[in-house]
Amino acid sequence: MNIIVADSSTLIALLDTDNFGVIFKPFDQVIISDVVYQEVIYTGEHQAIINRHIEQSQIDKQVIEYNELYEMLIKRLDRGEAESIILAKKNRAFSVNR
Repeated sequence: MNIIVADSSTLIALLDTDNFGVIFKPFDQVIISDVVYQEVIYTGEHQAIINRHIEQSQIDKQVIEYNELYEMLIKRLDRGEAESIILAKKNRAFSVNR
C-alpha cells in the first residue's frame, strides 16, 4: 500500500484547484493529523469532501504523540507541518509539506 502524509497547504491547494483526486493516483491512502484536518476544514468549504474521503478510508486522520522531536520541530514549523513530519516518521510514509 502506498501511503503519504499531507500538510494542509498541499490539500487546500489541490482542493482549491479541483485537483484533489490526483493525490490518490499514486497513493492508496493519505494520512493527516487532527491539526491538519482542522486547518483544511476551518472555513467549512472543504469539510464535506474531506469527510467523505475519511468515511471511504482514503484519508486516515491520526493523533500524534507529543515528544522531543515535536518540541524541536514546533520551534521552526507550524503545528500542522510538525505533526505531519511526526506522522510520516511513525508510518514510514512519504511526506508532502509546502
